[in-house]
Amino acid sequence: MSLKKLFKILAIQLGVAILLVFAYLAYDADVIYEWLSGDVKFGTPAQECDLHAGACTATMGDGTPVTFAMSPRPIPVMQKLQLHLATEGRYDTLKVEIYGLNMNMGRYNYTLTRTSDGNYSGEGMIPACSGRMDWRANIIAEEPTRRIGTYFTFSTE
Repeated sequence: MSLKKLFKILAIQLGVAILLVFAYLAYDADVIYEWLSGDVKFGTPAQECDLHAGACTATMGDGTPVTFAMSPRPIPVMQKLQLHLATEGRYDTLKVEIYGLNMNMGRYNYTLTRTSDGNYSGEGMIPACSGRMDWRANIIAEEPTRRIGTYFTFSTE
């Protein structure tokens, strides 16, 4: 094989590799952002609270208490959920990240928007799984210089 053909093949392979790297970065940009922006400083989670019965209170990483609720109750799977967060804190961006604890069901990210009463709300959904599934809902405030949060755990059948 001539040297010219070898360089042509190597250039094509390098171009494909670069394209694949850029495609991955575009597809998984939120994971890369989390890696670059650092870990979330989690506060104290809710202690023995049942989100199926009502709202639960926990503490964000900056010490601010937050009360989180999902409706309808009991929490259904594969149905639209209303996500509500009450707090006296003011955050630029609030996200709810829901993922399975006992099985990888993916990560589901929902943005909460500030309401006129100063609280936050949004919509989400829990995927279906056969049998009991344990979930964790991370509440994450993303600010320019830090990421803080808390979390709530719950189960579905």
